[in-house]
Parts: sequence; C-alpha cells; structure tokens
Amino acid sequence: MMRARSLLRPASVVECPLDNGCATSYPLQFRGHSMTIRDAVGCTWLIVCVACAGPAASPQAVAVDTSSGTTNGADTAVHIPPSGLADGTAVAMAPDTAADVPISKPDAPPAPGTFGAPCQANGDCASGYCVPGPAGKLCTQGCVDVCPEGFACTALTGTADVTYVCVARWLHLCDPCEADAACADLASGGGARCLSYGDDGSFCGTPCQQEADCPKGFACVAEGGTGGQCRNVSGLCTCSAAAVGAKLATSCHHSSAFGTCDGVRGCSEAGLSACTAPIPKAEACNDQDDDCDGATDEDIAPAPCVNSNGHGVCAGQTACEKGKVACLGAVPAKETCNGQDDDCDGAIDESACDDGNSCTEDACNISLGGCLFAQVTKPCNDGDVCTTDDTCKAGKCLGDPVSCDDGDACTLDSCGAATGCTHAAAPGASCDDGKPCTAGDTCAASGCAGTLLADGATCTDGNKCTLAAECQSGTCTVMETSCSDGNPCTDDACDSGAGGACKHF
Repeated sequence: MMRARSLLRPASVVECPLDNGCATSYPLQFRGHSMTIRDAVGCTWLIVCVACAGPAASPQAVAVDTSSGTTNGADTAVHIPPSGLADGTAVAMAPDTAADVPISKPDAPPAPGTFGAPCQANGDCASGYCVPGPAGKLCTQGCVDVCPEGFACTALTGTADVTYVCVARWLHLCDPCEADAACADLASGGGARCLSYGDDGSFCGTPCQQEADCPKGFACVAEGGTGGQCRNVSGLCTCSAAAVGAKLATSCHHSSAFGTCDGVRGCSEAGLSACTAPIPKAEACNDQDDDCDGATDEDIAPAPCVNSNGHGVCAGQTACEKGKVACLGAVPAKETCNGQDDDCDGAIDESACDDGNSCTEDACNISLGGCLFAQVTKPCNDGDVCTTDDTCKAGKCLGDPVSCDDGDACTLDSCGAATGCTHAAAPGASCDDGKPCTAGDTCAASGCAGTLLADGATCTDGNKCTLAAECQSGTCTVMETSCSDGNPCTDDACDSGAGGACKHF
C-alpha cells in the first residue's frame, strides 16, 4: 500500500456536523478554497470524517488511497472509485505526522502527457500542468506532500483552487547568474539567491534549512541575513541542459598582486567556459590596460636612453608614447653658429662655420651676425697632382703646372688627374741617336736608331778643335785639328777633355 502525508495545515480543518456525523456531507476546505489533490500515480487523496458517534464526537481524519480499498482510522488508506467521492462527502485535515516517502521515476521514457514527458503548454499534459524542468518544460502531476526524487510538492498560485503539483526542487541550482531574479523558481518560492563564488563568478543557490535540503555536493550555508542557501562545495558549477540552451553567463574575474580584471564565462555545448578576463600584470608600454585599473600605460618608470646618428650621441630618458617606448632628449645635429651644443659633444659652435676652404680663416661670432670667413695667403693643396707649388691666392688654392718631360724623344709625355705624369711610346717619331755616323734616326721598339753612313762620309765629332773628320766603320774619325790663334806669344793646344776647346798658354 502506498502511503502519503496527511493534508492538515494550520487553520484548515473542517469539522464534522453535530448530528450523526457522516450523514450530511461538507466539502473539504483548505485555506478558504475547495481543492482536489492527486498523488504521483494518479490516485485521489482526501481526508474523510469516520466513526462520528454523535453530537459530541470529534472528527477522525483518515487518508484515502484509491489503490487499497480500506479504512484504518488516522492515516489509514480507503479506496475511492475512479469516478471520485459522492457529492457532499465530509472531510477534514489530519495532523502532519508521516514521513516523506520518495517515489522513484520509472526507467523507461515517460509516455506523452505523463509525468516527466516533454511539453510546451498545459494542454500537452494529462495533469493539465506543464512546468519548467532541468532540461526544459515537462509534464508534472498533482501531489499531497510526496514527489519523485528531485521534485517538491508546491502550491500553484493564481488559480481559484489551490493546487499542489510536483515541481523541480533545484531547477536553477548552480546556473550562472547576475541577480537573484535569474534564480527564482516555483519550488523556492522566490527565496533562491544569486551567490558569489569569488573570482569564479556568481551562481544560483536554493533555500535550505539543513544539509538534507541540498543535493549531494552542496552544503546548506548561511548567506548574510537571507537564511540558508545550498552552495556548491564539490568544485566548479557545471552547466545544466537548460543553462546551455539559454546560453546563461556570469561575470567573473582574475586577480593578482597587480589588480583585478573582469571577464565573462558562460554555458555552451562544451560546458562552462573559462573566464575571459586576462591575468592582471604590471603595466607595460603597449597601449593596453595590463592591470585593468581603467588607465593605459600609466606609472611606467623612465630609464636612461640615448639618441644617436652620424652627428653624435645625445642622452635622454625613456617615456611611453602611444604604446611605444620613446627616448625623450636632444637629437644630435650638425653644429651651427647658434650658441648651442648641437652635436652633444660638450663643445659649443665648434666647426660650426667651416666652409671647407683651406684659404679662409673661419669663425663664429653671433654678435656680428654669425659665421665670418677671412681670406689668407699660405701654402695649400689644391688636390691636383698635375700642379705644384700650390698657394692660396684670393681665397683660392692655385698651383703651377707640373713638367712631365722625361727627355726621351721616343715617348709622349702627359699628366692626368687620376694618374699624374705618364710616358707613352711614340714609334716612328724622329729622334737623334747621338751617333754622328748614322742618318734618318727614328723611334723603334728598341729605342732611337739610324742608318750607318758609308766610310769616308763627312761627320762631326762635336769637338771644336777638329777641322775635318770622316766616318770609318760607323765611327767619326778626326782627320785634322788646329788651335793656332796666330799669336806667337802663346802656345796653342786642343783640350779634348773640355769638349775639344782650344787652349792658349
């Protein structure tokens, strides 16, 4: 025989009549309303007045079970035919003394319209009630005080009759949330709260008075004046099918010594996602809010740096500008006549007025208008290899042309800016081989050469003392000499060592 808890609730008892007790019928009253109650398997449960002995008799409440057909006094089951009790049957609410008896769900999928079957509207269900379930809407059933595991017997409001049906006990438990309203369900009567789990986010709780009111893995924890709430103590909350379908999400955080960053995590087919918040870290120059304090690239300490180029090296300090590290300081520049150290070498206006002319004296005098250039006369170098004895003249370096004559009639002598003096061979050019007994001298590969004169040919030996000479086997032979000056007072002689000059002693 199936048992159920009796229906008595405060201020809800209907007394039997004062005559014979049961001859006249009264309707069941519960909190001012007529009601019909059905249990988890469709049986009709009522409390009826029995064994009334007379006007002074007190009503005895019994439970009625359509499956048994017996009456046994208080909390006794009595059979009620499927058509229901006759009109006017008097009933009363009995004391609430029996323990809850869980009713297990069947293993087979529920038939359409029965308890647990999917539904979209009340008309889809035999009980007339389609309620939210863990995986979506499902058909429920009436109840007295006992429901299948995971369901609670709860009064529906908003109808003329107070009707008790089975609703999911922990419909939104552990769902991601942002406010209490997201956790409300029929079973909790508005008492469910959105509980903070610290950086992990916020998730729904359900009201509780003791540990037994919470499912496995949850503890009944006092929550700051709101009473007890079932809180997950077995790890991170997981996503229900309904939470996945609704794509529920919660704000979450990552914290470190540098701050706290906000993010979001939510439910999908892959389960509860990781928190999208970045890990807070020290600010770096990257145009990002690394420590999540609402400011970008702040509090970055400067460091020594240098700006360098072909003009020199200048010292500076680093700074973060638009996400890039910049060196704030002077940039080396060519020295100009301005009273400043443009190239950062510690000297001011040095070489600022150098005009590159070695024939001027350069000076910087800001009071006189800047650079001054005075012409000078001094040796210089014009950079031309074809000049010599270079000297500054009228502010210009000028030199005399260099001589490239090598004294050889068989070469062409010249000067080039890149090569200096050059001596190129001149074959066929006229020349003098220095031999008195040759004629027709020309330049050849071996040098200057001529044709030998025949023996006896007149020649000149270059001696002033020679009166006559002729060629003999290519040699100019002296035939007669004379140094007489016609003065009897001198001795005359030819000095061959002095080029054939006559001497007079």
